[in-house]
Formats: sequence, structure tokens, C-alpha cells
Amino acid sequence: MSLMFTKGCQHAIRALIYLAERKGSGPLKVKAVSADLDLPYPYLAKIIQDLARRNLVSSQKGPGGGISLARDPAKISLLEIVEAVDGSRGL
Repeated sequence: MSLMFTKGCQHAIRALIYLAERKGSGPLKVKAVSADLDLPYPYLAKIIQDLARRNLVSSQKGPGGGISLARDPAKISLLEIVEAVDGSRGL
């Protein structure tokens, strides 16, 4: 059995892995993340908002702001990511 994820979930997973790999380096700009992952900025920005509403990422506004993981990556489940991006319909 293989798992099929929506594009939104795939992008969210990639973004969270990217943030986890750079944990401790401070907040990262969404534009920089989208450029590094070759993802459309407006689409990734919407996904980041969904992840922030579920406390998977935290965001800081201002010149030194950006996004970072809200908690230890080992404590973020795949189910939480799917529900954040697709809601219960993604299950």
C-alpha cells in the first residue's frame, strides 16, 4: 500500500523538513524557503499560514522575522501535517 498526499501536503512536508534541517539558525524568510525548495511563494505562504494555525510553525514579523518550527521536529506527526493542510478530508 502506498500513501498518496496532495501537493499541499507534499509542500508542507518538504518545508517542515527544510526548517528541521536548519533548526537553531533563527527564523527563515518564506521567500527564501520557497526559492530554495523551488515552490511557488504564494502557495507556500498559504500553507505556512495553515501550519502556523496548528502550531507547527511559528512566525515573527519584522526585519529579523521569519518562520521556524514551533516545537521539536520529532514531536510533529505526519497526521498533524495532513490535518493542518487538508483537514480531515485528507485522511
